[in-house]
Amino acid sequence: MAGLAEVNSLGSGDKAEAIKDLLHVDDPSDCGIDISRDLYFFVSPEGTLGLCAAVGSGSAVEEWFGKLHNKGLCTKVSERRGCHFTILHDSWVVGFNDDAILIMGPSVSTEQPNIMQRELKYLSQKEGQGLRSSPYFEKLDTIQSYVAMVAQAQSLPDMLVAPFTLGAPKDTDPSDVLIAANMNIHGGLLDIVGETYSLNPDVDKALKASQALFRPLNGRYINTVSSSSLFAILMNIKGTDLLAMMKDNRPFMAMLAGVNTKADFDNILRRVDGDIAIVIDTIGEKGSDCAIAAQLSEPIGDIISDPSRDRRFVIGQTDDKQMYCGTTETLALAAVNEAPSMMPSSVREKMKGRKLCMVLNVSEYKDDTGSVETLLSMLRPIFGDVNVVSYSMK
Repeated sequence: MAGLAEVNSLGSGDKAEAIKDLLHVDDPSDCGIDISRDLYFFVSPEGTLGLCAAVGSGSAVEEWFGKLHNKGLCTKVSERRGCHFTILHDSWVVGFNDDAILIMGPSVSTEQPNIMQRELKYLSQKEGQGLRSSPYFEKLDTIQSYVAMVAQAQSLPDMLVAPFTLGAPKDTDPSDVLIAANMNIHGGLLDIVGETYSLNPDVDKALKASQALFRPLNGRYINTVSSSSLFAILMNIKGTDLLAMMKDNRPFMAMLAGVNTKADFDNILRRVDGDIAIVIDTIGEKGSDCAIAAQLSEPIGDIISDPSRDRRFVIGQTDDKQMYCGTTETLALAAVNEAPSMMPSSVREKMKGRKLCMVLNVSEYKDDTGSVETLLSMLRPIFGDVNVVSYSMK
């Protein structure tokens, strides 16, 4: 946390305030948590979000929660087999001993006994039984960053899984695709730079081969993505290479559902060579409003009329060999023209020269579980408000 505060130009007073807000304490040194050591956010095998931190003084932690109980913020601390437990804000199960503290949730009251039982098991683990002895932690420990991440692709929101799994063999289990990344915050932008890999040698070989096909962006469509768009993917690649990856990628094909029913998109994609932008404007029950723009190696006029006037889908090409298509004519044409309201400059500057880039507008994103907002709410005292999340291939 100290390093993160330093890199984000937080003074000692600001850093103390961030820790106070996160831990609900007047003095960070009073809570018993050793804030000089790493904090670990995690997702359990059951899908529960958690935080693990080192404990400097178990008695100080117990006293801290006693004060929070007096303020009505948590239940009275109970003891079970050498560990202490409380429920924070009615939905977060807290367990701690003299070594570590676990905060897991959010959960309803009927789920809390089960989470408490899992925390008891975690806190009772011997050396070598926990995550530290796993390949995940071994990878995590090699990432030089104040904030580092190792995750299974399947633990991410559905929309983000598709690009991460591009290049994996057909029917690869999402749990076999892993992401290792470093994370930084820049004025509301959570910037993630990482690599996709696998502990399965065959899957890892395929992922590495596909990653080598992506080239640095030349920047053609960075300024065409609107600040109000929900999600965007930008890449530079030959269309034939991308098409081969897409064929074996069910999540990616699902994201573009409907495109191939309105045009001979496979043949169009074979004539693409250069920057490509896929923009999701909105997502609804009947599908998404999306647009695609791409640089062409040769015209596509013999494949389509220029432009098609299907009210549900529009496709055409410009005089300088760019393809545009979308679920509406407005979206389609916007894909190849500078947006009146572009993404923040902090986002656009970070994308220049990178390979595969994804941008998620957090303020517009809603998922069924609320997991993204829950995680960001936990990080907010340290990061501040995060408006945009970007991921770039290392």
